[in-house]
Parts: sequence; C-alpha cells; structure tokens
Amino acid sequence: MAAVVLGASLSGSMLVVLFKDLFSRARPDVVTRLVEETSMSFPSGHASNSAIIYLTITVLFIRVEKSLRTRVFAAVLGVLTVISIGISRLALGVHWPTDVLAGWLFGTVWAATWALVVKLPVVDEVIDQP
Repeated sequence: MAAVVLGASLSGSMLVVLFKDLFSRARPDVVTRLVEETSMSFPSGHASNSAIIYLTITVLFIRVEKSLRTRVFAAVLGVLTVISIGISRLALGVHWPTDVLAGWLFGTVWAATWALVVKLPVVDEVIDQP
C-alpha cells in the first residue's frame, strides 16, 4: 500500500510542476504574504499534493477497514485535512482561490484514478479467444 501512495504522490507532484510551468501564473500581490513563495501559483501544489496523499491513504484505509463508523470517520478526516490545507494557502496570501480549487480538483481526480487502478482485478490466466 505504501507503494501506491508513493507512486500517486510522486507522479502527481511531477504533473503539478509541469502544470505550473505550463500556466506560469504569478502569485497574488493584492495582500501582504505571510510567507514568501518562489514558484508559480497555478495550480496549488499544497492543495494538489494534500488531496493526492490524504485521499489516497483514506481510500486505501477504507478498503481494509470493516467498521462503517471508522470508515466514515476516516473519510471525513481525510477531506477536512485537504480542505484545511487549501484554506491555509489562501490565508497565507500565496494563492488565488482558483489555484486552490484547481489543486483540489486535480489532486482528487489523481487520487481517484489511482484508487481505480489499484482496484482492478488481477488476471491469473489469459485465455485466447478466436
């Protein structure tokens, strides 16, 4: 399971870097930033990577956990963690709201894609059909 999280996060992080270079959107300058960032703004890497990592871990956990109550708690905790990280990027003044929304969207789609790939059944025997 660690390999799935590692694969999803590394590949997703590389795509975020490519997207930042492709869009080359400057960071907001309408408020005084609480921290200084040097990379491009769109999409938010923190929002993307938090969605990829925390939602992938959440989905993997939910697949093996039997208790419905624990599964719901894990899902809510995972989503709230992702949301809080995105909101913190806005509060720090380092992203436009659309940067964070795009990061959440990309990260969620990327985590869902990995969840679907991991869920695919393994074929034991290939049967040739005419």
